[in-house]
Amino acid sequence: MYPKALKSTNLTSRTLCRIIRPTYKPNFEPVTITNVEPIGSYSWGKQDRYSEPAIHIPGTPPLWVEPTFPLRLPRTTQKPPSTTPSAPQMYLLPMIAAVPFGFKWGNVDIVIGLSVFRALIVWLIGKPGIFGAPDQFSIDLDLAGRSLLFSPSEESSTQRRSSARYLGIGERFERHATKSTEFGAHHRIITYNMGGLSYVMRFQVDASLVQVRKTPGRKAHLRVHPNLRVIHDWQAPIVPASCLVEIKTRRVDMPWTPIETYIAMLLSQSPNLHTAYYDLDGVFHSCKKISLLETPRILNPYRGALQRLSTCIGNIRDTVLYWHRRRGLTRFRLVCEDGELYLQARGDASSGVLPDRWLKVLRGRWAPAYGRPPVVALRETEDPFLAWLKA
Repeated sequence: MYPKALKSTNLTSRTLCRIIRPTYKPNFEPVTITNVEPIGSYSWGKQDRYSEPAIHIPGTPPLWVEPTFPLRLPRTTQKPPSTTPSAPQMYLLPMIAAVPFGFKWGNVDIVIGLSVFRALIVWLIGKPGIFGAPDQFSIDLDLAGRSLLFSPSEESSTQRRSSARYLGIGERFERHATKSTEFGAHHRIITYNMGGLSYVMRFQVDASLVQVRKTPGRKAHLRVHPNLRVIHDWQAPIVPASCLVEIKTRRVDMPWTPIETYIAMLLSQSPNLHTAYYDLDGVFHSCKKISLLETPRILNPYRGALQRLSTCIGNIRDTVLYWHRRRGLTRFRLVCEDGELYLQARGDASSGVLPDRWLKVLRGRWAPAYGRPPVVALRETEDPFLAWLKA
């Protein structure tokens, strides 16, 4: 899921400034990710079960099933319909809805998805082919109290959707090597500190090494948006973070620079990488498994890129706060064209990256005029946040 490439953008009328590409400074203290904590997860529901897109909280990822080699996969596997809506406000809304009530959003500096991180890395290292992402993109920014929200812009339609009718070889292997659950794509939300800023970050999970048992319990169905239904199971177990798996495929004769994979694993703190290798005929012969919990030094060569990314995010936030203090602006847009990154102002008439009601949730202590959610009389098993939304 990447911000879509732009063909042309007006960089004169709304442009505030140009963002300088930071350079690596080896003499500086290395950037580390600390205080990592999972705070939520969800899975997309099957498209044929509900009239609108739905997420299941906490949901479960597919189960990793050890493949037998050699393995030849048919090329006729049709691509299933996507369960992820493409409306612009749907990029961050499921992420916010999956975080439990009581989380202190007022302490968060950056709210972002891994796909936006990846687009910025493409710009930083100047390799547009990396991640399959373009070198021209646009990202909307909303300032909600202290938090700066990153979302692919409405002009980008938030997603690049392939018109291919059939699954690629990597997608076919992933479907073969995992046992699908009753849900669709699974996402995990974590919080951590990096470069002096507090992050809430969402990423997609390919598979899990363990399968959690289902527990019978009462579920709550709630429509939090005309295009989103939430099914909340309070008693469902959550897959441990140490069991999450990133799945990749590579052709044996193709050179591979794993910077894109390892930086993404640093940002998502995914501990396991399974890389399957296939030959010119598309036959898989092996799968190399790496546990970053056992060999964390593998990631050391890529911490320089992490330093540049952290500096870039900090520069963007400082620039946004400067224009907020100077002009009172709260809605911005990052536009990358011809290798240059510009910060633009979005008009008041433009839609926010979240519905207004949800932006109020994120304002936290920075906007006391909005107040806190009212205290509602609840049964012991109810989630206060869901009850507040119903009110």
